[in-house]
Amino acid sequence: MRSARKPQLDLRLAAAKPDAALRWHEGASVLWLGQSLQLAFCSTQTQTCREANILRLLLPQDASPRQIQDCAEAWLRSEAMRYLTQCLHNRMEEKKSALVTRRHSEIVEETVEKMMQQMAVSTPLKMAEQHEGALTLPRLALSFAARGHWVVLEKNVSKEKSTAPTLRCYWRLIEQAPEIIDAALTQALAPYVHPQPNHSLFAQHA
Repeated sequence: MRSARKPQLDLRLAAAKPDAALRWHEGASVLWLGQSLQLAFCSTQTQTCREANILRLLLPQDASPRQIQDCAEAWLRSEAMRYLTQCLHNRMEEKKSALVTRRHSEIVEETVEKMMQQMAVSTPLKMAEQHEGALTLPRLALSFAARGHWVVLEKNVSKEKSTAPTLRCYWRLIEQAPEIIDAALTQALAPYVHPQPNHSLFAQHA
């Protein structure tokens, strides 16, 4: 039964860690995008893979709890990078598309004669291109910190010029449902795509 608590409360980390031998064994489960995946061993496959709600680990039957944990969490981290990268790419493409559409609409509203006279034919287009170029895809990095913010947008400024920021995500975010991940990304990216004061979605529950 889904928790009746607010979604952000579900992002709190458990205070106590269960015994590894009890937590990590064949038949145990891990969370992936809000779904429960059951762990199963298979030494004949070439890599760890998911089949429906089964996560088949490339491990022998006598694998130790630490081996099971390492294998399962390595897959979850790779999934975090894959899923978050895709979410980030889709979000930035949508923003760029909306930006270009708005800029071109502004150009259409003016007459060709007026634009020619004011020498502003290329200016709106250049502005759109510059703004679009400024919205380069942030660099995605996974965080392994057990405490702190789940998603942080870090500005990267070199001595020569400003570069794309780094979106640092705690890798266990992949355990959460897509709507919670979306909310976390929306909050973190707000200052980048919509410059404005950023009030952390989870600050009040830290």
